[in-house]
Amino acid sequence: LLLVHGRWSYMRMCAFLNYFFYKNFAFTLVQFWFAFFCAYSAQTIYDSVFIALYNVVFASLPILAVGIFEQDVGDREAIEHPHLYEAGPRNKLFSPKKFHLSLLRGALHSIIIFFVTYLALREAGAMSFDGKDQGDLLSMGAGLSFTLTIIVTLELTLDIKLWTWFNWVTVLFGPVSWFVLFGILYNWADIGIDYVPEFYGVFNRVMGNRTYWASFFLSVIMAILPSLFKRFQHLQVKPTPIDIVREQLYRLNKPWDPERGRVPHSGSMRRSSYAYSAEDNLRKPKPTLRHDDSHPSRIVENDTEVSEVGWRE
Repeated sequence: LLLVHGRWSYMRMCAFLNYFFYKNFAFTLVQFWFAFFCAYSAQTIYDSVFIALYNVVFASLPILAVGIFEQDVGDREAIEHPHLYEAGPRNKLFSPKKFHLSLLRGALHSIIIFFVTYLALREAGAMSFDGKDQGDLLSMGAGLSFTLTIIVTLELTLDIKLWTWFNWVTVLFGPVSWFVLFGILYNWADIGIDYVPEFYGVFNRVMGNRTYWASFFLSVIMAILPSLFKRFQHLQVKPTPIDIVREQLYRLNKPWDPERGRVPHSGSMRRSSYAYSAEDNLRKPKPTLRHDDSHPSRIVENDTEVSEVGWRE
Protein backbone atom coordinates (compact mmCIF):
# COMPACT_ATOMS: atom_id res chain seq x y z
CA LEU A 1 0.00 0.00 0.00
CA LEU A 2 2.79 2.41 0.89
CA LEU A 3 5.22 1.56 -1.91
CA VAL A 4 2.56 1.51 -4.64
CA HIS A 5 -0.52 3.59 -3.87
CA GLY A 6 1.22 5.87 -1.41
CA ARG A 7 3.96 6.70 -3.92
CA TRP A 8 1.45 7.13 -6.75
CA SER A 9 -0.62 9.49 -4.61
CA TYR A 10 2.45 11.56 -3.76
CA MET A 11 3.51 11.69 -7.42
CA ARG A 12 0.03 12.71 -8.60
CA MET A 13 -0.34 15.39 -5.94
CA CYS A 14 3.07 16.88 -6.80
CA ALA A 15 2.26 16.89 -10.53
CA PHE A 16 -1.04 18.62 -9.78
CA LEU A 17 0.59 21.31 -7.61
CA ASN A 18 3.45 22.03 -10.02
CA TYR A 19 1.07 22.36 -12.96
CA PHE A 20 -1.51 24.35 -10.97
CA PHE A 21 1.04 27.04 -10.11
CA TYR A 22 2.48 27.05 -13.63
CA LYS A 23 -0.80 27.49 -15.50
CA ASN A 24 -2.04 30.20 -13.17
CA PHE A 25 1.22 32.15 -13.29
CA ALA A 26 1.09 32.02 -17.10
CA PHE A 27 -2.56 33.12 -17.07
CA THR A 28 -2.15 35.97 -14.57
CA LEU A 29 1.15 37.40 -15.77
CA VAL A 30 -0.19 37.95 -19.29
CA GLN A 31 -2.56 40.45 -17.68
CA PHE A 32 0.39 41.90 -15.73
CA TRP A 33 2.37 42.62 -18.92
CA PHE A 34 -0.73 44.20 -20.46
CA ALA A 35 -0.90 46.65 -17.53
CA PHE A 36 2.16 48.45 -18.91
CA PHE A 37 0.18 49.25 -22.07
CA CYS A 38 -3.11 50.34 -20.49
CA ALA A 39 -1.71 52.93 -18.07
CA TYR A 40 -2.36 50.57 -15.12
CA SER A 41 -6.07 51.24 -15.47
CA ALA A 42 -7.16 47.72 -14.39
CA GLN A 43 -8.46 47.07 -17.91
CA THR A 44 -8.51 43.31 -18.57
CA ILE A 45 -7.11 41.87 -21.77
CA TYR A 46 -9.25 38.72 -21.49
CA ASP A 47 -12.95 38.34 -22.00
CA SER A 48 -14.77 37.97 -18.67
CA VAL A 49 -16.19 34.63 -19.84
CA PHE A 50 -12.69 33.27 -20.43
CA ILE A 51 -11.55 34.52 -17.01
CA ALA A 52 -14.46 32.74 -15.34
CA LEU A 53 -14.02 29.46 -17.22
CA TYR A 54 -10.23 29.17 -17.50
CA ASN A 55 -9.80 27.12 -14.31
CA VAL A 56 -13.18 25.42 -14.69
CA VAL A 57 -13.25 24.28 -18.33
CA PHE A 58 -10.21 25.16 -20.43
CA ALA A 59 -7.32 24.14 -18.16
CA SER A 60 -8.79 21.92 -15.46
CA LEU A 61 -9.76 18.50 -16.80
CA PRO A 62 -6.34 17.32 -18.10
CA ILE A 63 -4.61 17.82 -14.76
CA LEU A 64 -7.54 16.18 -12.95
CA ALA A 65 -7.05 13.11 -15.15
CA VAL A 66 -3.35 13.12 -14.25
CA GLY A 67 -4.23 13.42 -10.57
CA ILE A 68 -6.46 10.36 -10.82
CA PHE A 69 -4.77 7.99 -13.28
CA GLU A 70 -1.09 8.94 -13.56
CA GLN A 71 1.53 6.21 -13.05
CA ASP A 72 5.24 6.28 -13.76
CA VAL A 73 5.81 2.53 -13.25
CA GLY A 74 3.45 -0.35 -12.59
CA ASP A 75 2.57 -1.72 -9.17
CA ARG A 76 4.84 -4.74 -9.63
CA GLU A 77 7.84 -2.56 -10.48
CA ALA A 78 7.15 -0.20 -7.58
CA ILE A 79 7.40 -3.17 -5.19
CA GLU A 80 10.47 -4.62 -6.91
CA HIS A 81 12.26 -1.26 -6.69
CA PRO A 82 11.42 0.15 -3.26
CA HIS A 83 14.15 2.80 -3.57
CA LEU A 84 11.77 4.71 -5.87
CA TYR A 85 9.77 5.60 -2.76
CA GLU A 86 12.67 7.78 -1.61
CA ALA A 87 11.41 10.56 -3.87
CA GLY A 88 8.79 11.38 -1.23
CA PRO A 89 10.94 11.63 1.91
CA ARG A 90 13.59 13.52 -0.07
CA ASN A 91 11.04 16.02 -1.49
CA LYS A 92 12.25 15.40 -5.01
CA LEU A 93 8.95 16.01 -6.80
CA PHE A 94 7.77 19.12 -4.96
CA SER A 95 9.88 21.57 -2.99
CA PRO A 96 10.56 25.33 -2.81
CA LYS A 97 12.90 24.87 -5.77
CA LYS A 98 10.17 23.15 -7.81
CA PHE A 99 7.74 25.90 -6.87
CA HIS A 100 10.09 28.64 -8.05
CA LEU A 101 10.78 26.73 -11.27
CA SER A 102 7.03 26.54 -11.92
CA LEU A 103 6.80 30.29 -11.31
CA LEU A 104 9.70 30.95 -13.66
CA ARG A 105 8.29 28.70 -16.38
CA GLY A 106 4.89 30.36 -16.13
CA ALA A 107 6.48 33.83 -16.27
CA LEU A 108 8.57 32.97 -19.33
CA HIS A 109 5.60 31.50 -21.15
CA SER A 110 3.47 34.53 -20.31
CA ILE A 111 6.15 36.78 -21.81
CA ILE A 112 6.20 34.68 -24.99
CA ILE A 113 2.41 34.53 -25.27
CA PHE A 114 1.82 38.25 -24.72
CA PHE A 115 4.71 39.89 -26.52
CA VAL A 116 4.78 37.64 -29.59
CA THR A 117 1.06 38.23 -30.12
CA TYR A 118 1.33 41.95 -29.34
CA LEU A 119 4.30 42.55 -31.62
CA ALA A 120 2.71 40.55 -34.45
CA LEU A 121 -0.75 42.11 -34.33
CA ARG A 122 0.13 45.63 -33.24
CA GLU A 123 3.71 46.53 -34.06
CA ALA A 124 4.12 44.47 -37.22
CA GLY A 125 1.26 46.34 -38.87
CA ALA A 126 -2.00 47.24 -37.22
CA MET A 127 -3.85 46.87 -40.51
CA SER A 128 -4.52 43.49 -42.09
CA PHE A 129 -4.27 42.81 -45.80
CA ASP A 130 -7.94 43.81 -46.27
CA GLY A 131 -7.48 47.16 -44.54
CA LYS A 132 -9.13 46.21 -41.25
CA ASP A 133 -7.64 46.84 -37.82
CA GLN A 134 -6.03 43.59 -36.60
CA GLY A 135 -4.43 44.86 -33.39
CA ASP A 136 -7.49 46.05 -31.48
CA LEU A 137 -8.02 45.16 -27.83
CA LEU A 138 -10.75 42.58 -28.40
CA SER A 139 -8.87 40.70 -31.13
CA MET A 140 -5.73 40.57 -29.03
CA GLY A 141 -7.68 39.29 -26.03
CA ALA A 142 -9.30 36.49 -28.00
CA GLY A 143 -6.01 35.52 -29.64
CA LEU A 144 -4.13 35.53 -26.33
CA SER A 145 -6.75 33.35 -24.64
CA PHE A 146 -6.57 30.67 -27.35
CA THR A 147 -2.75 30.68 -27.47
CA LEU A 148 -2.61 30.38 -23.68
CA THR A 149 -5.05 27.46 -23.66
CA ILE A 150 -3.03 25.53 -26.25
CA ILE A 151 0.37 26.12 -24.66
CA VAL A 152 -0.58 25.17 -21.09
CA THR A 153 -2.30 22.04 -22.43
CA LEU A 154 0.72 20.99 -24.52
CA GLU A 155 3.03 21.65 -21.59
CA LEU A 156 1.08 19.17 -19.48
CA THR A 157 1.14 16.49 -22.18
CA LEU A 158 4.94 16.45 -22.00
CA ASP A 159 4.72 15.22 -18.39
CA ILE A 160 2.01 12.58 -18.79
CA LYS A 161 3.54 9.10 -18.45
CA LEU A 162 0.42 6.94 -18.62
CA TRP A 163 -1.94 7.69 -21.50
CA THR A 164 -5.52 6.40 -21.30
CA TRP A 165 -8.55 7.24 -23.38
CA PHE A 166 -9.67 9.59 -20.61
CA ASN A 167 -6.40 11.55 -20.88
CA TRP A 168 -6.92 11.99 -24.61
CA VAL A 169 -10.49 13.21 -24.09
CA THR A 170 -9.53 15.73 -21.41
CA VAL A 171 -6.53 17.04 -23.33
CA LEU A 172 -8.67 17.69 -26.40
CA PHE A 173 -11.59 19.06 -24.40
CA GLY A 174 -10.02 22.43 -23.53
CA PRO A 175 -9.11 23.62 -27.06
CA VAL A 176 -12.27 22.13 -28.60
CA SER A 177 -14.50 23.71 -25.96
CA TRP A 178 -12.80 27.09 -26.59
CA PHE A 179 -13.64 26.83 -30.30
CA VAL A 180 -17.22 25.72 -29.70
CA LEU A 181 -18.05 28.15 -26.90
CA PHE A 182 -16.52 31.30 -28.35
CA GLY A 183 -17.44 30.35 -31.90
CA ILE A 184 -21.05 30.47 -30.79
CA LEU A 185 -20.82 33.26 -28.21
CA TYR A 186 -18.88 35.72 -30.36
CA ASN A 187 -21.35 35.27 -33.22
CA TRP A 188 -24.50 35.49 -31.13
CA ALA A 189 -26.77 38.33 -32.25
CA ASP A 190 -30.16 38.28 -30.54
CA ILE A 191 -30.80 34.65 -31.54
CA GLY A 192 -33.77 33.82 -29.35
CA ILE A 193 -32.27 35.86 -26.50
CA ASP A 194 -31.84 39.62 -26.48
CA TYR A 195 -28.06 39.57 -26.12
CA VAL A 196 -25.10 40.78 -28.19
CA PRO A 197 -21.63 40.07 -26.73
CA GLU A 198 -18.96 42.72 -26.39
CA PHE A 199 -16.67 40.55 -28.51
CA TYR A 200 -19.22 40.13 -31.32
CA GLY A 201 -17.50 39.19 -34.60
CA VAL A 202 -14.05 38.83 -33.02
CA PHE A 203 -13.92 35.03 -33.41
CA ASN A 204 -14.21 35.14 -37.20
CA ARG A 205 -11.79 38.06 -37.43
CA VAL A 206 -9.08 36.38 -35.34
CA MET A 207 -9.47 32.87 -36.77
CA GLY A 208 -9.26 34.29 -40.29
CA ASN A 209 -6.21 36.43 -39.57
CA ARG A 210 -3.02 34.97 -41.07
CA THR A 211 -0.86 37.25 -38.94
CA TYR A 212 -2.41 35.86 -35.77
CA TRP A 213 -1.82 32.26 -36.85
CA ALA A 214 1.82 33.07 -37.58
CA SER A 215 2.18 34.51 -34.08
CA PHE A 216 0.32 31.51 -32.64
CA PHE A 217 2.66 28.91 -34.12
CA LEU A 218 5.70 30.99 -33.25
CA SER A 219 4.53 31.26 -29.64
CA VAL A 220 3.91 27.51 -29.39
CA ILE A 221 7.34 26.69 -30.84
CA MET A 222 9.15 29.19 -28.59
CA ALA A 223 7.37 27.87 -25.49
CA ILE A 224 7.36 24.11 -26.10
CA LEU A 225 10.73 23.48 -27.78
CA PRO A 226 12.79 24.58 -24.73
CA SER A 227 10.62 22.36 -22.54
CA LEU A 228 11.26 19.40 -24.86
CA PHE A 229 14.98 20.10 -24.87
CA LYS A 230 15.06 20.39 -21.08
CA ARG A 231 13.33 17.04 -20.64
CA PHE A 232 15.59 15.36 -23.20
CA GLN A 233 18.70 16.81 -21.54
CA HIS A 234 17.43 15.69 -18.13
CA LEU A 235 16.87 12.10 -19.31
CA GLN A 236 20.24 11.88 -21.04
CA VAL A 237 22.47 13.70 -18.54
CA LYS A 238 20.79 13.62 -15.12
CA PRO A 239 18.25 10.80 -15.05
CA THR A 240 16.49 10.03 -11.78
CA PRO A 241 16.09 6.47 -10.47
CA ILE A 242 12.54 6.56 -11.84
CA ASP A 243 13.86 7.48 -15.30
CA ILE A 244 16.44 4.68 -15.15
CA VAL A 245 13.94 2.03 -14.09
CA ARG A 246 11.46 3.13 -16.75
CA GLU A 247 14.14 3.01 -19.44
CA GLN A 248 15.27 -0.46 -18.40
CA LEU A 249 11.69 -1.76 -18.33
CA TYR A 250 11.02 -0.15 -21.70
CA ARG A 251 14.10 -1.83 -23.20
CA LEU A 252 13.50 -5.25 -21.66
CA ASN A 253 9.73 -5.55 -22.08
CA LYS A 254 8.97 -4.09 -25.50
CA PRO A 255 9.56 -6.70 -28.24
CA TRP A 256 9.23 -5.54 -31.82
CA ASP A 257 6.49 -7.09 -33.92
CA PRO A 258 7.97 -7.43 -37.46
CA GLU A 259 4.66 -8.59 -38.98
CA ARG A 260 2.74 -5.51 -37.91
CA GLY A 261 5.72 -3.17 -38.01
CA ARG A 262 4.97 -1.62 -34.64
CA VAL A 263 5.03 -2.34 -30.96
CA PRO A 264 1.89 -4.24 -29.92
CA HIS A 265 -0.42 -2.81 -27.29
CA SER A 266 -3.70 -3.85 -25.75
CA GLY A 267 -6.82 -2.03 -24.68
CA SER A 268 -6.90 1.72 -24.33
CA MET A 269 -3.44 2.00 -22.74
CA ARG A 270 -0.91 3.57 -25.11
CA ARG A 271 2.80 3.09 -24.56
CA SER A 272 5.62 5.20 -25.99
CA SER A 273 9.05 6.41 -25.00
CA TYR A 274 7.25 8.95 -22.82
CA ALA A 275 4.29 6.85 -21.68
CA TYR A 276 4.43 3.55 -19.80
CA SER A 277 1.43 1.26 -19.59
CA ALA A 278 1.17 -0.75 -16.40
CA GLU A 279 -1.59 -2.89 -17.89
CA ASP A 280 0.62 -3.94 -20.81
CA ASN A 281 3.43 -4.87 -18.50
CA LEU A 282 1.30 -7.00 -16.20
CA ARG A 283 0.36 -9.18 -19.18
CA LYS A 284 3.99 -9.84 -20.08
CA PRO A 285 6.48 -12.11 -18.31
CA LYS A 286 8.36 -10.53 -15.44
CA PRO A 287 11.63 -8.95 -16.56
CA THR A 288 14.94 -10.46 -15.54
CA LEU A 289 15.66 -7.37 -13.50
CA ARG A 290 16.75 -7.33 -9.84
CA HIS A 291 18.82 -5.48 -7.27
CA ASP A 292 22.43 -6.28 -6.52
CA ASP A 293 22.38 -7.64 -2.95
CA SER A 294 25.67 -5.92 -2.11
CA HIS A 295 24.63 -2.61 -3.71
CA PRO A 296 20.87 -1.96 -3.39
CA SER A 297 21.18 1.09 -5.64
CA ARG A 298 22.25 -1.02 -8.61
CA ILE A 299 19.93 -2.73 -11.09
CA VAL A 300 21.23 -6.07 -12.33
CA GLU A 301 20.08 -8.09 -15.32
CA ASN A 302 21.25 -11.69 -15.63
CA ASP A 303 24.06 -11.00 -13.14
CA THR A 304 25.27 -8.05 -15.24
CA GLU A 305 25.03 -4.54 -13.86
CA VAL A 306 23.05 -2.36 -16.25
CA SER A 307 22.58 0.85 -14.26
CA GLU A 308 23.41 2.70 -11.10
CA VAL A 309 20.49 4.43 -9.48
CA GLY A 310 20.39 6.95 -6.68
CA TRP A 311 18.74 10.24 -5.90
CA ARG A 312 21.16 13.05 -6.54
CA GLU A 313 21.33 15.82 -4.02
